[in-house]
Amino acid sequence: ILFSNLVANAINYTPEGQPVAISERREDEGIHVLVEDHGIGIAEEALPRIFEEYFRTKEALSINPGSTGLGLAIVKEIVQREELKLSVTSEIGRGTMFDVAIPAGRCEFSKEQVPWHESR
Repeated sequence: ILFSNLVANAINYTPEGQPVAISERREDEGIHVLVEDHGIGIAEEALPRIFEEYFRTKEALSINPGSTGLGLAIVKEIVQREELKLSVTSEIGRGTMFDVAIPAGRCEFSKEQVPWHESR
């Protein structure tokens, strides 16, 4: 649910034809799963509130008025419950990147379970 909400947000707020990227980066401390879009972006002053239930930026409301504003609140709940780390960077008009850090030893995935996995 965590990643499906992040990917759904990326798709919903990215203009048609623009890419949404899902990638991973391995480090000694664990793995980072990155969800990056080239969509509308989030204003710096709104970033502290994006994980609040029902919060929607004015830009998000204009593009997707039917959304509930619960997706990122659910993401935050899962991240806290699972003791993960989440960071977000964004720039209006350029897109947003969510970085979910999963500590080493917390989970193992096979290539079949992670469809975007690339052999290295």
